[in-house]
Amino acid sequence: MHGRSLAATLAIAALSLTILGSCVSIGPSTMPKGEIGSPGTHTLVYGYLGFHNVFGKRPMQYPRYIQLDPDAEPGLEYAIHPKYDGSFFLPPLPAGTSWKLLSFLEAGTNSTTVYQQGVMGRNAWDPRLEKPGLMYLGAFAWSAGPRAWAGEDDYSAWGIHPFPDDGYELAALEALLPQFAKTEWEPIIKARIKELEP
Repeated sequence: MHGRSLAATLAIAALSLTILGSCVSIGPSTMPKGEIGSPGTHTLVYGYLGFHNVFGKRPMQYPRYIQLDPDAEPGLEYAIHPKYDGSFFLPPLPAGTSWKLLSFLEAGTNSTTVYQQGVMGRNAWDPRLEKPGLMYLGAFAWSAGPRAWAGEDDYSAWGIHPFPDDGYELAALEALLPQFAKTEWEPIIKARIKELEP
């Protein structure tokens, strides 16, 4: 009998760790291995994507971007979160392409909500890579805007809203810099960090 209860306890503990581990996952934290596009031909998009509500701020989970330009190669990329603070970047993508936030999710202890954005229209958080180099997309969060802090229950207010920079660009650059060490991108990233530092 003792062996059975120990086995049951271990099984429950393993299941709990699996569930808790999946709750804190926000998506990939490192860039896929392989060739990194050059700053002369590619664009490095970065910024902040979060969830803001009365319970606080946290990163948007598994934001996924799709390439929409019919003249370019199809593509699907997960935003990379190098830290658990909402900072994100996309691997350097070919300049001239258009990308759209296709979906993201919010996972809790009891449920997971998938937000599908679709492919129609263009929003401020959908990057059009007009030129190579760095591109700060901005700071955006799924929220009810300023009313979220007042506990407003008007569901029509909920959506992706822009937020003032408030240090988000600098935080994103500092978070992604180690992944571009010893590449052509490193001096460009460092130069932009220097411009933004107080």
